[in-house]
Amino acid sequence: MTKKNMTKEFEEAKLNTDPMVMFYALKAFAEIGIDGFQDEHGLYLNKAERQARGKQPLKTGDAEIKIEMGGGVFTIKADDPDLPMVSIPVGLSDKVTTATIPWQKIAGVLFQELISVFGGDTEYAMTTVKDRINAYIDRGIEETDEGRLKINQSKLPEVRNADEVALFLNSLKRQFKSKSRGTPVLNLSVECPTAQPTEEEQKNTHPVPQTDYNTVFADSPSNTEVTTREASPSVSVSPPVASGETEVASVVNATSTLISRREQVAATVKEALGDEKRTIGYLKKAIYLDEEAWRPILESMITTGEVCKEGERRSCRYFLPGVIA
Repeated sequence: MTKKNMTKEFEEAKLNTDPMVMFYALKAFAEIGIDGFQDEHGLYLNKAERQARGKQPLKTGDAEIKIEMGGGVFTIKADDPDLPMVSIPVGLSDKVTTATIPWQKIAGVLFQELISVFGGDTEYAMTTVKDRINAYIDRGIEETDEGRLKINQSKLPEVRNADEVALFLNSLKRQFKSKSRGTPVLNLSVECPTAQPTEEEQKNTHPVPQTDYNTVFADSPSNTEVTTREASPSVSVSPPVASGETEVASVVNATSTLISRREQVAATVKEALGDEKRTIGYLKKAIYLDEEAWRPILESMITTGEVCKEGERRSCRYFLPGVIA
């Protein structure tokens, strides 16, 4: 189920009870548990080791999770019953990351050098270079449907000495290898409880007043309880039944209502792109997911401006906004 559908399901429930406490509490609990799981069970492999392993995930898990709060029960289960609710790939031990360059500082140094070339005379730099560069930027400005501004690099002028400029920009890069966790693939659907009758409705329909769950929730945050199929006085979730693995489902599933599969895959795409312009062939090797899982999301990210695209066919490159090299 997509985040859009989950949001619609939640809005249509029209709950009397404010679930804000549940969301933030479970998110904090999940972050601690996920970190603990990765510390104890995390597996980081290099490219050769990943190829030898194939697409075997690190862990998979299934469960039906029931979260009881204020008299209502949220039920989270697999959207596609033929797929696991949670699948976590192995991590990368050889992820190449480009260090962030302080471009504002670099541009300041270049501008100062330009002034120095003219013996400290600022007139040419301020009246010609500054205005020209700002005119270039304005030429590339586009507004998205959401009202955000982005710079379309295809509209910007090309430099005359392209080879020298490329060598200069490449010389500024600083890269290092680091570990990277696998991005979980989530297969979720959610059923939200319907709203409880208001106090006025209860008075009109019942001779005995019923509990006002808004009051209970406001006065007693401890009324929020997470349970499994078998009632339990402590916070818990049911263990996976398909794989027999219990470590991750109890943690990841608890916060699954907050996580969109689209956002997870989009984060993986952005991580693979880094600070470079990448070919589709590179992305196929760098993204440790089936192509049909991430290719449509890449196209949607281009539409929303989250990812930029230039060139055609073999010369086509994908990159994040702001990448100039």
